[in-house]
Amino acid sequence: MKKAFTLIELLVVMVIASVIMAVAIPGFFSISKGMAMRGATRSVKSTVSLARQWAITHRDIVSVQLSPSNTLLVVDSDGKQLNEPLIFLREISVASFYQDTQSKAWLSTTNTEFLTTGGLKVDESKNEGDHKITLTETNGATVVENTVLINWLTGGISVQ
Repeated sequence: MKKAFTLIELLVVMVIASVIMAVAIPGFFSISKGMAMRGATRSVKSTVSLARQWAITHRDIVSVQLSPSNTLLVVDSDGKQLNEPLIFLREISVASFYQDTQSKAWLSTTNTEFLTTGGLKVDESKNEGDHKITLTETNGATVVENTVLINWLTGGISVQ
């Protein structure tokens, strides 16, 4: 006598697998949305770190600029671009299946300059202090903000 699965047993297994997938798939989508924002924040932080390190290593003033074409640029005192443009400001959706998700970013000042000591060049007459780059992701009514904070004295970079 051959032992095999009955049709009912196979259908029960398929129903259970379908229920598990129906519960798990939305969780995967929300994880990937959060990963996009964290990845963009890490990219901005590493770009700012590159600018600070270049200023210290090469004893040159280096600036981080937000260009009109929605890119983050690292430029030395001669105006030479030191990095590939970091394009993270998108008016399009982060992923094709999130049609209503928008990502934007902005600098608290138009130009953040690192001195050769690693600290920031500040205009005391304008009462400037720490500089920040704020990344905002909007998904319908939900707004998520990450801020890359740059200490004006030490040039220390942190994410809030």
